[in-house]
Formats: sequence, structure tokens, C-alpha cells
Amino acid sequence: MKPSRILLAGAAASLLMAGCSGRSSVETEELKADNQRLTGELTALHDEARLLQKQRDEARNEASKLREQRDGLEKQLRGSINRDGGSLGDGITVLDGGKGLSLNQDFAFAKGSADLNAQGEQAIAKVARMLQNKDYDGTKVIVEGHTDSTPVVRAATKEKFGDNWGLSAMRAAAVVRALLKAGIPADRLHGAFRGEHAPLKSNATTEGKAANRRVDIYVSL
Repeated sequence: MKPSRILLAGAAASLLMAGCSGRSSVETEELKADNQRLTGELTALHDEARLLQKQRDEARNEASKLREQRDGLEKQLRGSINRDGGSLGDGITVLDGGKGLSLNQDFAFAKGSADLNAQGEQAIAKVARMLQNKDYDGTKVIVEGHTDSTPVVRAATKEKFGDNWGLSAMRAAAVVRALLKAGIPADRLHGAFRGEHAPLKSNATTEGKAANRRVDIYVSL
């Protein structure tokens, strides 16, 4: 082979090797960059997983504390009633489990009215005295109105309340105002209404309907 051809072949081989070496170096740097990026993403995912686990543990602990506090409030409510001789008087009953009190509407309101009668006001005043006990400091008082499933049909009642939603709302508001008048601070009071949609008993019987016409009073944190 002529010397010129050898030189040309050597030069070509050198260029080829240099090209291969250059591509290999670029690919290596790209792989390193990808590896660093993936490592960073994996670290971030681990950090996020640890944070989520911490938040879940904190939420579980908070839920456990709230359950303990709720159980404590229910125990206090039962204790308050027991100290009062086991009853808060006519028209007031204790909800199952001591979760709250229930004011019978037939006892406290005239038919078709959202104004508490005298005995209803007396019953609420007695509840208010109990709720002013230091055991209930810092608690909220939730007043929730209910009706039975009988629709509002009388013209005068329909004009005032519209339907059972309106009737339950106005009777709950009357109890809220009575509690306020009896000394419960406004910032502790919360009103709600459910119409006929949260019955205690079946509306298929007269007794069941009577039980469902009520205003419930709950104590909450």
C-alpha cells in the first residue's frame, strides 16, 4: 500500500474513533443527568410519602381526641340530667346514647305556630341553666328543627312557612332565641333545620309522627 493511502486510512480511523469517543461522552453525561433527575424525583416522592404519613397520623390522633371529647360531653350531659333527678321535665327527652336533648313540638308549640308557648319557654330555660354549667364552657349548642311527613296544607300555615322546611326552620329559630334570652351567648348558638327528612321513628303511625315533630339540641366542640 502506498504511504499516502496509509496516511489517509489512519486519518480516517482517527476521525472515526474521535467521533465515537465524542458520542460516548455525550451519552454518558445525558445518562448522568437523567440519573440525577430521577434520584431527585425519588427523594421528593419519599419526602412526600413521609409528609402524608405524618398528616394521616395527626388526623387519626385528632379524630381520636374528638371522639374522646364527644364521649366526655355525652357523659356530662347524662350526669347533668341525673343530678337533676333523671329528667329535665315534661316535653324534654334525652336522645339515644345521651347525644343530645329533644323538645317535643306538640308540648312546646301550638298547632301551626312557630312561637314557643309558656311551658316550652320554661323547658328551654331549664336546658339553658344546665348548659351554663362550667362543664360546657367553650362548647357550641346546635339547635335542629324537625317535622313529621305530613305536608303543610292549611292556607294560613302555608302562607307563613311554605312547607315543612320552613316550619322546622322557624321552630328551630324560636328555640335559638329562647336560649339566647335565657343567657346562652349568641356565638355558642347554631341553628339548623331538616324538615321531615331525619325522622326518629316511622311516620306510618300516629305515635311515630308525634316523636318526629321535635327540636333537637346538641352540644358540640
